[in-house]
Amino acid sequence: PSAIMSLLKVPLLMLGSIAVHTTMTSPNPAAPTERQLKPSGLERIAPKWAPVLLKGVFWGLGIAECVTILAQHFPHLETISQALDPNNGAAHLTLTPTFLAGFISSIVGTSIRLHCYSRLQKHFTFELSTRPDQQLVTDGAYGLVRHPSYLGALFSGIGAALCVFVPGSWLVACSGLVRPGEAWEPKISAIWAVALTLAAVGLGSRIRKEDRMMKERFGKEWEDWVGRVPYRLVPFRALYTPRGRSSGHEDRSELHL
Repeated sequence: PSAIMSLLKVPLLMLGSIAVHTTMTSPNPAAPTERQLKPSGLERIAPKWAPVLLKGVFWGLGIAECVTILAQHFPHLETISQALDPNNGAAHLTLTPTFLAGFISSIVGTSIRLHCYSRLQKHFTFELSTRPDQQLVTDGAYGLVRHPSYLGALFSGIGAALCVFVPGSWLVACSGLVRPGEAWEPKISAIWAVALTLAAVGLGSRIRKEDRMMKERFGKEWEDWVGRVPYRLVPFRALYTPRGRSSGHEDRSELHL
């Protein structure tokens, strides 16, 4: 049964890698520079290089784990296995509840992302920009939250990380990053802490800038939409608090997590 469970992990790892690749690949070419909101800080390089880096990491870890699993069943891959598994931990590469939760999260996130691609069509770019012929999309997922594509990216990215950055993954069991008998928590927790901090800071800044850009571009139409859809990422009022008030009314454009 354990051999079957580990083999079942191979197609799921590949599907998960494809999901992340889709999430982190822009459906359209970059917007012309003159239409882009002037980037600052990490935004000067993040839209171009972060997807390339993350796709490389997730594909690399996924392929390494798949090859290590397959090498247990195909002797001619033994040489590759010795290089990929200095810890001799291949027996630990099996399906776990954490992996399955991460896989489902990644697929759900990618599905949300694809929905957003289809709703915005040619207007969806990784750079903050608008087009003269652009219309404000307020239906579908955009009728629930204002930034569903970022929610999809979070689901997909965190889900993929739950597949490859936890016990039972190649990185922990085989790569040599965590040696046999060594506690895995310090190193893996540090990776998670850095990744989540960068994601939170970068995403928060980008959402605020995008809201300002859309408000300037669409004016009252955007404000009416915010009145109907006050939620940036999660459609639950209890998770939000007002940052400001205007004329005695809650400033819904400033609701935040």
